[in-house]
Amino acid sequence: MKDLKYWQNKIKEKRKKTFVMDFLCELPSWCTLNFYKNQNYMSRYPDSQRSPKLVSSKEFNKNRDSILEYWFEYDFEKSLFKNFEKLYKTVPLSPTILQMAWENTEFSDAVVASSNCYLSNIIIQDCYNIFYSFQIVNNCKDIFNSAKVVNNSQVIYFSTIVSESMKIFFSKSIIVSNNIRFSTNLKWCSECIFCNDLENKSYQINNREYSKDQYKIKK
Repeated sequence: MKDLKYWQNKIKEKRKKTFVMDFLCELPSWCTLNFYKNQNYMSRYPDSQRSPKLVSSKEFNKNRDSILEYWFEYDFEKSLFKNFEKLYKTVPLSPTILQMAWENTEFSDAVVASSNCYLSNIIIQDCYNIFYSFQIVNNCKDIFNSAKVVNNSQVIYFSTIVSESMKIFFSKSIIVSNNIRFSTNLKWCSECIFCNDLENKSYQINNREYSKDQYKIKK
């Protein structure tokens, strides 16, 4: 059996030849972002020789405590990875990761205490009505095709990096703002369209301020 030092050195030699951008691309690849049809389930695991034994999410959560009962004698004539492979293919796993109270989330992965999620990943803590989105955390709802939306955000559409905001459309890096469209890097702003790099501003279009009535007409 090869010891851990052998594998450390092997990985080290590989990393010496890896370009920085390739390594950065590899890091997010460790997070599952794809769904596969596997053993009649929609699953985070592709149908391959490395695929585990799958059971329904309800069955897995019902029998979660019994997982520790699976074991076998270690075969010292085989490597650690071969031993692990044998155990891994024996233990039944859920097709996707769903934890705590959940409903209508069978078609999403890495969901914790949230509901009504569809084709989304990493949805955590009191989030509702999440569609085609990634990393939605902490009491967010009505999120569509967005990423990295956190902290009590609502009605977010095609946007990324949003916190404590509401009604954000086609925008990026929006914090504590509302009614924002086609904008980037806004903080404490309201009613802005095609704006960039603003703080504590309202009724702006292309970084130009208007009266409330003028803004409504242009909008």
